Amino acid sequence: MYCYFRTNISKNSGIGNYMRCLRLAQILRDKGHHCKIFTDKKITNFLLNKKIKYQSLYLNRKSFSSEEYDAKIFLQNARISGIVFVDDYRIGIRWQTEIKRKHKKLIIIDDFLKSYKADIVVNTKPNFLDEEINRNILSKYKHTKMLLGPKYAIIEDKVKKRKIKSKKFKIAFYCGGGSDLTIIFQIIKKLIFLDNKNIEFNVILGPHSSNKSKILKLGKLSRQIKIVNPSKNLSKMIKNFDLFIGSAGISIFETALYKVPSIFIKFVKNQEVSISGLEKMGHYFLLEKKDLSKDKKISELIDIFQQKKERIKM
Repeated sequence: MYCYFRTNISKNSGIGNYMRCLRLAQILRDKGHHCKIFTDKKITNFLLNKKIKYQSLYLNRKSFSSEEYDAKIFLQNARISGIVFVDDYRIGIRWQTEIKRKHKKLIIIDDFLKSYKADIVVNTKPNFLDEEINRNILSKYKHTKMLLGPKYAIIEDKVKKRKIKSKKFKIAFYCGGGSDLTIIFQIIKKLIFLDNKNIEFNVILGPHSSNKSKILKLGKLSRQIKIVNPSKNLSKMIKNFDLFIGSAGISIFETALYKVPSIFIKFVKNQEVSISGLEKMGHYFLLEKKDLSKDKKISELIDIFQQKKERIKM
């Protein structure tokens, strides 16, 4: 079977959508299917899988302009009928209608609820842990199979290797693929000022993050700061941390998998999530993006986490 994936990586969209597609493509390829991932432009080498085929749809400064045109060039490159997976918020009914005419199945992975022409829609938001909400949604989408809730999260399998104990309290900062690291810089500066030598700061740099230089310079001044380059296997790194601070995206599932206490921040609309849904997963700390301006209070909160770490468990 031919399996095609339409997704993208950019400063605005981050890498979460792409990673979901890559993980699915790897699994399907291992089962003997032909997989190809379509993005707007070529993506950086560290995010590639040499066993998966890739195709960039826009060359010579061209960019996504309409669903109709995107569907046209996609179909020109995905000629053999197969299954099409979409994880791209720009794709709507018009694109879906064109693809359904040519391909056997259309599967949409989404963080919103919209109108669909798809055979299957996957939405992993914790909101759907509420049975009443779940029933209401299913009643509205009678002609589409809806796979709802965290149990459908597309993440790496749990690694059984035990976490190595350390005297250091290891904090991970990861605010997505295209975040501004200025706020993280301010928070870490204040924490270092508290002169707590038992904290280790691990800053994971997204591929499109801005103001990286501030973090890199600070890292040269303090041995407490560890610069972590982005990785396709971020979920396997998470198990080594005592506290995760970052965007409320795919990380809410990865940290729940390894029971890592977390402070999440809603950076973009697709990260809107219900508090009750997060609590059912074991997460209790959710901030708005505007809260980051209170970097002193956030620094004090993190310091409390370190001091009371035995009380804060998932």
